[in-house]
Amino acid sequence: MSKRKIILSIIRLSKGRIERIKLFKLGFLLSQRIKNFYDFVPYKYGPYSFEMDRDLRIMLNKKQIFQDSKTIQLIDNGQNIATHLNKTIPYINTISSEFGRLKTKQLLDHIYSHYPYYTQFSKVKKSSSFEIKTAEISIYTIGYQNLSIDEFINTLVKKGLGIVIDVRNNPSSYKYGFSKFWLEKYLSKFNIEYKSTPELGIPKIYRKSLSGNDLWEKYKEILVSEKAYINEISQILQKKPSVLMCFEETPEQCHRLILSEILREKTKLKVIHLRK
Repeated sequence: MSKRKIILSIIRLSKGRIERIKLFKLGFLLSQRIKNFYDFVPYKYGPYSFEMDRDLRIMLNKKQIFQDSKTIQLIDNGQNIATHLNKTIPYINTISSEFGRLKTKQLLDHIYSHYPYYTQFSKVKKSSSFEIKTAEISIYTIGYQNLSIDEFINTLVKKGLGIVIDVRNNPSSYKYGFSKFWLEKYLSKFNIEYKSTPELGIPKIYRKSLSGNDLWEKYKEILVSEKAYINEISQILQKKPSVLMCFEETPEQCHRLILSEILREKTKLKVIHLRK
């Protein structure tokens, strides 16, 4: 069953109408029991998913739901889809029966006591048992391939990183949340700075015409003429825990490996690849 259909099913089991905050919290509890559902980040009122929020906007446009600032309800197409969903889906029914009848405050209290990590940015209260980390000064790198935007943010928050340095030549993406606009918007909510440095990426013309060692040698040539940006990034890396971001999951398949080594020679900092 698709993620959106699961959302519709949760709303249906709540008699077709549910508080927005409660839907997100039930979705979070469900994500702890099943695979391939939404990832969640610590946010203003505990666990939250930007990807789930995006899907709700899509469902709104498709006239499957209606939502205001506090409530979401099934309408038109959503009601028809929900009516034909399997009514005996164990994990959805279990979550709804265990937690669906709780008042919002009771639900928040349960989540806050059992999942203290998700309280660190809460406007309501924070868990005294959770300690926020700050990463050591090093050269971190990460590729967002196969990560949701929520999982990506979680990686940064858990590590305690303060700046994302986007080294893509073109800071856009077909993958939700990873274009410059969304990264600037979302990362700022977690006190993480975003800096796009396309000058340290590989121009499309070379990515299309070259491969393997030929591509890497061309990239090294490009970096020779970009000393000003190398210097600028070097200074940032030495002041605040920062991570070089690109697409490829493994650094061996990405130009950030070469860039990080050049920066290591210049700064004498350790290189840490977060997804190696």
